[in-house]
Amino acid sequence: MSSAEKHEENFLKLCRLIVDGGSSGLRKKFDSIHPPSNLTTVLKDPKNHGVLHNLSMPPKGKKPVINNTQWNTLYPKHGSPPPTSHDFDVTLLFILLRNICGLTPPITGWDALPAAGDTSPEAHLARIKYYRNNLYAHATHASIDDAQFEKYWKEISAALVALGVSPSDIHDLKTRPGETAYVRLLKDWRESDVDILQEVSKVQSSVQDVGQHVAKGFQDVGQHFQNLQKGIQAIKKGTERDKAAAEHEELVKQEKAIKKWVDFLIEEYSTGGTTDITPLPWMESDPMFTLKKLFKEPTISENVKINDLFKSKTKKRMKRVLLEGNPGVGKTTLCKKLVNSWALGVQRCKQTEHSSNSTSPFPAEVEIVLLLKCRDIVDAEDWKDILRQEIPENYADEDKERIIEYICNNEKRVALVIDGYDELNTSEKALHKILCKKALPQSFILMTSRKNRMQAEVKNCFDASLEIKGIESSSGKQLILDFFRSSVGGVPNQPLPLILKTYTRELLCNPLHAAMLCVIIEDNKEFLTSAPSLNITTLYKEFIFCLTKRFVKREGLSVDDKEIEGGHYRDLILKIGKYAFDALLEDKLTFTAKDLPQDLLEIGFVEKNKASKKIRCQEVSYSFLHKSLQDYLAALHFACCLSQGDEDVFWYVDLDVLHAFLPYDIVSMIGPDRSCVAVKCLGKVLMESGWKDLKNQDRCNVLGRVPSSTVYFIVIGWICEFLDECNRQDQDILSEVALYLPKYVIFNTFYNKKRAVSGLCHWLSYQPGAVHHGTCSLPVSDVSVAEAKNTGIVELSLFPFFSAFPSLNGREYKKLQKMQKILTILKQNTSLRCLRLHSSGILPDALLALADLIVHNNAIEILQLHIPFNIDVVNALKHNKSLRSLNLSLWGWTVDCVMAIADMISRSTLLKELTISQMEPQHVNVIANALIDNVSIKTVTLLGRFQFPNILVEMLSRNNVLEKVVFGSMFDYQAAHLLKTIKQETNLKRVSLDIFITFDESSFELAEQIQQSKVIDELRIGYYKECTLGPIDDRAIASALACKSIKSLELYGDVLSSRVADSLSQNTVIEKLKIPFKHENIAVIATSLLQNPSLKSLTICNASYYSDSVLIEETMSKNGVSRGTLPIYCHLISDEVAKALADGLKTNTSLKVLNLWSNEIGDKGASAFADMLSYNSVIEVLDLWPNQFHRHEYRKIRLAAHKRRCRAAPHST
Repeated sequence: MSSAEKHEENFLKLCRLIVDGGSSGLRKKFDSIHPPSNLTTVLKDPKNHGVLHNLSMPPKGKKPVINNTQWNTLYPKHGSPPPTSHDFDVTLLFILLRNICGLTPPITGWDALPAAGDTSPEAHLARIKYYRNNLYAHATHASIDDAQFEKYWKEISAALVALGVSPSDIHDLKTRPGETAYVRLLKDWRESDVDILQEVSKVQSSVQDVGQHVAKGFQDVGQHFQNLQKGIQAIKKGTERDKAAAEHEELVKQEKAIKKWVDFLIEEYSTGGTTDITPLPWMESDPMFTLKKLFKEPTISENVKINDLFKSKTKKRMKRVLLEGNPGVGKTTLCKKLVNSWALGVQRCKQTEHSSNSTSPFPAEVEIVLLLKCRDIVDAEDWKDILRQEIPENYADEDKERIIEYICNNEKRVALVIDGYDELNTSEKALHKILCKKALPQSFILMTSRKNRMQAEVKNCFDASLEIKGIESSSGKQLILDFFRSSVGGVPNQPLPLILKTYTRELLCNPLHAAMLCVIIEDNKEFLTSAPSLNITTLYKEFIFCLTKRFVKREGLSVDDKEIEGGHYRDLILKIGKYAFDALLEDKLTFTAKDLPQDLLEIGFVEKNKASKKIRCQEVSYSFLHKSLQDYLAALHFACCLSQGDEDVFWYVDLDVLHAFLPYDIVSMIGPDRSCVAVKCLGKVLMESGWKDLKNQDRCNVLGRVPSSTVYFIVIGWICEFLDECNRQDQDILSEVALYLPKYVIFNTFYNKKRAVSGLCHWLSYQPGAVHHGTCSLPVSDVSVAEAKNTGIVELSLFPFFSAFPSLNGREYKKLQKMQKILTILKQNTSLRCLRLHSSGILPDALLALADLIVHNNAIEILQLHIPFNIDVVNALKHNKSLRSLNLSLWGWTVDCVMAIADMISRSTLLKELTISQMEPQHVNVIANALIDNVSIKTVTLLGRFQFPNILVEMLSRNNVLEKVVFGSMFDYQAAHLLKTIKQETNLKRVSLDIFITFDESSFELAEQIQQSKVIDELRIGYYKECTLGPIDDRAIASALACKSIKSLELYGDVLSSRVADSLSQNTVIEKLKIPFKHENIAVIATSLLQNPSLKSLTICNASYYSDSVLIEETMSKNGVSRGTLPIYCHLISDEVAKALADGLKTNTSLKVLNLWSNEIGDKGASAFADMLSYNSVIEVLDLWPNQFHRHEYRKIRLAAHKRRCRAAPHST
C-alpha cells in the first residue's frame, strides 16, 4: 500500500470511528438519561416537544437545526413503530443531548475543545463534536498522516470509552480489513466530482449571456412578490385563528380530564378503601373499622392538631411537613383521615354551593390532594412516573399527560400526602426530586416515616419535623369499647372496662396494638372473665395464633390448637420469619420467592405485589402487610437461630436491626429449655468481638474497642435475662456456660430491665469451682475444675448515666436501687478484681452498701469511683486491705471528703497506682502534699481544671518512690520547667504529658527538653493559631518528635505541618499515634505512616479543643481573641482519603488498631475497607463509627471482619 493510500485509509477509519463509535457513545449516554421504555413519553412532553419544534421550524431568517428527515424520525406518522435511539444519527443525538437532557455545557462551551482535566460526560460529548468538525476540514483531500491519525484515534477513543463504548469494539473499527478497496471507490467518486466541476465552469459563460434577460424578469418577479406577501399575511391571520382554536380545544380536553380525575379521587377518598382505618389489612371487610366510627385524634408533638399541620406559630407558612413515629402509632390512618376530610369537604361544598372548604386540613388554595403510598411506588424512573401511577390505567395516555401538565403548571393548588418513606422499595431517586424541591417546589407535602429513617440532607428540606406518638390510653380504651359496642360477635360490653385496666399503656396508646386486642378478645371470650397479662411479645404471639385459627376455620380443616402452636403451622411461621429477617437486613418491606406456600398468603401475613420489570419472571414479589408484623417475625427467626447456637446470624445484623428487635422479649421467645445454647452463642459473639483478652488493653478507652457500646449493652442484657429466667425456673446453667461468658463486663443499669439486674446478681454470686445444684436441660459440661476456677467476672463497670441526684424522678429513683442490689451481692464475690462505678447521682443507701463492700471484699484490687462521695466511703477506703489501684473523680466533693482522702493517700502503704480527675485549683495543694509523704504509690495521674503549679514540681523532687506520672494540660513553659526538674532531681522512669504551645520562644525551650528526655513515653501536644502569642516555628516541634523514648503520641489543633509530618514518617519508635485530619495532604501522610514498622495503632479524627479549654481561655484572654472565632472542628476524612488508607493497609504488616471515627467516609470508602480486610491479616481493631456510609456497606465490613475475626465498630443510619 502506498503512503498516499495509507493516509486515505487513516482518514476513512477516523470517519468510521466518529460515525459508528460516536453514534454508539452518544446513544448510550442518551439512553442512560431517557431509557427506551420512556422515550415516547419524553418526546411527547409539551416542554420537550416545544423545544424540538422550535429547532425544526425556527423564526424567519434562521436556519433549521433539525431537518425534515430527522423530525419524521422523532415523530413518525400514525401507525408507524415508535422511535428508538437506534434510529437517530450522530447529529440528531447530539442535538437531543444538548436540548432535552438537562446537560450543562463545559466551561469552554459545546463547540470548543474542553480542557484536558475536564472528564465530565458533557466534556466528552464536546470532544466528539470538535473532532468531527476537525476531521471534516481534511475532507477536501481525504488524507491524514500516521502521526495525526494516532493522536486523533487516541483522544477520540478515550472520550468514547468514557461514554460507555467497549474498547474491543473500538479496536475492531481500527483493525477491520477491506479498507483499501473502499478508499479506491471514494477516489473514483472524488474524481467524478472534479469532472462535474469542469462541466460547471463551461456552463458559467453561457449563463452570462442569459443575465441580461434575467434582469427584466426580476422586475416582474418583484411585483409578483408583493402580491404574494399580501396573501401570506392573510394566511398567517387564518393560521393564528386556527392555533387559538386548537389551544382552546386542548384546554377544554385538559379541564375535562382533570375534572374526571378529581371526581375519581373524591370518590376513592370518601367511599372507597381509603375510608377504612385498616390498622390491620385483614379487617378491610369489617364494617366497624372505618374512619367515621373508630378514628381517634393522635398525639402529635407540640400538641399539633391534624387540621393545623400546615400552620406555623410564626408568620412563615409551612409547605412541607415531615411526620415521624414508631410502628403502629397511626401514621397511615392519619394520612387516610387527611385525604378523607378533604374529599368530604369538597362534596359538602358542592352540595351547599360554598366556594371554600372550611373543614379541609389543607390551605384554602389547594384544589387537588393526592395520597401516595411508598410501598406501592414501583419502578418510577422519573418523578412524573410516581404521579402517573396514581392515575387509573384505563385513562388514555393523552389524558394522563394532560393531568401531569396541569399539576406542573398549578403546583400551588396541589397537595401530596406521601405515606411510609421507610417502606419505599425502589424509586428513591425519583421521589427525592419532589422532597428536595427539585420538582413541584410550590406544592404542599406531608410525608410520614418511621423515626430516623430519612437522610439528613432530605430531612432538612422540610419546613417542620413532627413526631406522632399514638393516641391517649383513654382513646385506646374507647376504641376497643366502640368496636364491641355494636359487635355482631355478641361480646358483652359490661366486663370490658374492667378488663382494659389490666392492659399496659404501651398496648392501649398504639392504635395497631389496640386493634389487635380487639381480634384477640373477640376470639377468646374467656378473656372477659380472666384476662391474661399481655406484653408486646405475647400480644403478637396471640394475634398470629388467632389469624392462623381463623384460616383453619375458613378452610374447614380439622386441626387442634396444639398443632397450630407447634406443628406444620409453626414451621410456616418460622419460614416467613426467615423472609422477614432477610428483608429487614436489606431495609425492605418486600421480598421475592419462587415457591411461597399459599397458606401464608391465605392466613394474611403477606400480599402479592404488582409485577416489577426489575424482578426475574420466575420470582414473585411479596410485601408484609405491616412493618411491625415483619419486625416480630424477623425477631422470631433471630431467636430461633440463637436457640440453635447459630452465632453467624449475629454478624449479619446491625444496630438498626437490633433496635427493631428490642420491643420483643427474645428471652421468652427462646424459653428456658434452649437458654443454655443461646447464652453460649451470645458469649461467643462477645468474646470474638475482643472481650476475652482485655486484661492487658487500655481500659480507659474500652468502650471504643467493642463493636458498639449499644450493641454490647443489648447482648449483655440478654445474657443476664437468660440467666435470671433459668434461675427462676430452677435451671441453673451457670456452671455449663461460665467458660463461654466474658470476664470483663460493662453493665448499663439505666437501660437494662429489672430481670437483667437480677440475672447479673445471679452471675456475680457464682463461685467458680463450687458445686451448683439445680437442673439443666442440656448435658453437664466437661469443664475441668481448674478451668472452672478461672471463670467468673474479673472486671465490672457499672454505667447508670443518670441525671443529677436532686432532680431524680420516680423512675430514675427505682433504677438507682439496682445499683444498691448489685453492690450488696458484690460484697461476697471472690472472682472480681476490678470494679468501676460511673454515676452523677447515687442513693445514700447505695453509698452505704459501697462502703460495706470496700471494707469486706478482699478480692478487688482495682477500684474506679466517678460518683458523688460521702465520708463513709472515704473511711471505708482507709480500712481496705486489697486495693492496689485507685481512680477517683473529685467532682462535687466536699472539703471534708477531700481532706480525708488526702490523709488516706499519705498513710497508704498498699496502693501502687493513683488517678485523680476533675481536680479543681483548691484540691491541688492538698493532694500534692499527701503524695510527698506516700511511700508506696509508683504511678500517679492528675487531671483537672487547673494550671500546673510549682507544688507539683516540688512534690516530684521530694518523692523518691514515684516511677511514672501522667499530667493533664499544661503550658509549654511549664512543661519545659517540669522536664528540667525531672531530669535533675527525680527518679522517674516514665512521664505522660499534655502540652499546649503558646509562643515561639517557649516551643524551642520545650523542644530542647523533650529531645534530651529519656522518660517521656506518652505525649499529647498541639496549638491553635488563633490562640498563640505570635506565629509558631514548626522546626522546634519537628525536632522534638525525634525523641526516642516516646511510644504514644497525639497531635491536635494546627500542629500537623509538612515538616512535622516528615519527622513522624522517619520516627521508628512510636507505636501509638493520633493525628487530626487538618492537613491538605493527609492521605499522603497517613499512607506513608503505614510504612512505619513500629506503628501499632493509628487514629485520624476530627479533634476538638474542649479538653484544653482552661488553657485556651487564658491564652485567648491574653491575646485578645474571642472564643467564638476559634474553629471547633477541622475538615473530615473523605472517601478518597479512606480509599488511600485502605490501599496502604493491604500490604501493612504492623498496624493493629485504626480509628477513623467521626469523619465523612461514605459507601466507597467503606467498601474499600471491606476489601482491605481480605488482604490484611494483622489489623485487629477497625473503628469507623460514626460515619456516613450506608448500613449495607457496614454489613460488608462486619462480615469481612467476622471472617478475619477482627473487630469492626458498627455504623447506625
